[in-house]
Amino acid sequence: GSEAIVADANLEGAKEVVDWIGSPKASASAVDVSDEGMLATLLQDADAVANAVTYYHNLNLRIMDACLRAKVPYVT
Repeated sequence: GSEAIVADANLEGAKEVVDWIGSPKASASAVDVSDEGMLATLLQDADAVANAVTYYHNLNLRIMDACLRAKVPYVT
């Protein structure tokens, strides 16, 4: 079955979202999306990425690029 990983630089914030989701198939992970290696590791086994990073952080292109390299579908 599918599962969701809520990833954020703020692990506590990610955990709050997981608690709100309320599913045993959701988990939290700390990730710095500006760290290409960390992001690549997180995307290794992903089936898709739903990005919620706000546009003014200038990180969206990095996330899109990482998805392209990992051949992982990207949705916003």
